[in-house]
Amino acid sequence: MKKSLVSTFAALLFLTFHHHCSLFKNTRPSTAKAFNLNELATYGQYVYQKEKCAICHTFQVEKARHKIVSLDGLGGKYSGLWYYYMLADPQVVNPEATMPGYPHLFNTALDKRQFQKLTLGQTPEQLEFSWNQLIAQADTLKTEINDQGEQQVSHSEVLALIAFLQQLPASAGKIKKDSLEMARFKKEVYDWESLLADQTSLLHRTAANPENMAAGKVIFNNYCILCHGHQGQGGIGPNLTDPYWLHGGKPASVLHTVVYGVPEKGMPVWGNMLTPKEIGEIVAYIQSIQGSNPPDAKAPQGAKE
Repeated sequence: MKKSLVSTFAALLFLTFHHHCSLFKNTRPSTAKAFNLNELATYGQYVYQKEKCAICHTFQVEKARHKIVSLDGLGGKYSGLWYYYMLADPQVVNPEATMPGYPHLFNTALDKRQFQKLTLGQTPEQLEFSWNQLIAQADTLKTEINDQGEQQVSHSEVLALIAFLQQLPASAGKIKKDSLEMARFKKEVYDWESLLADQTSLLHRTAANPENMAAGKVIFNNYCILCHGHQGQGGIGPNLTDPYWLHGGKPASVLHTVVYGVPEKGMPVWGNMLTPKEIGEIVAYIQSIQGSNPPDAKAPQGAKE
């Protein structure tokens, strides 16, 4: 797979994915039921255990340490393509990553006999139904990945592991931690619609001021490089340095995209996590890298402006 596609998801996936391999000593349905996993994710739980991921990862945020990364609440956060490239070659995504790649999972077919061991007690008819469900779920995930990337993924164990990671719930500790971190937004609910419509608002003024570029770069490095690359060259997300845009490249359009995100493509709603000043600073930085022509930039997407 091409490094230009992989090189975008550097920080976030590495930080989030680096600590999640440790909880399941049992791969039987009772454990899967506790997490409410579907058939493909149940198989993925087995892959997670088989690959000894628990050495570096935890499912409980309070147990995270310097070398133990929490995957608590990972479910629903990232696209299948995002995981696909990270599992293939973490060092291409992030040169400082110590996590190994799992290329063998891309070539290890899903095994009905192994799935039968994970679902002991099913009648032959139930097993056949469950296996057909698993294949249907794999087809859905495979289509998503193939539609968004340049690779053609097969019915392999990597799909099962991705499905498992995508369905991990948040623990009570994670929910509490997130609620505390979001407390400032409960004190002040931002009227994004008005802020976006008013060209004199703090949001627009901050984005229009080149002096905010440095602060925006810091925020961009914290939140955006995983999908857009260290230099905005693109990866899972589009290249932000060329004149082609999927959702409009004018400052007002970029502000709108950052505020509301593109959830169907895996881009978060940053208006739920950042202040108007912070989003304005990010857009000030994005404007500053226009035409910078970084190496290995992703091919143009969208319309030229």
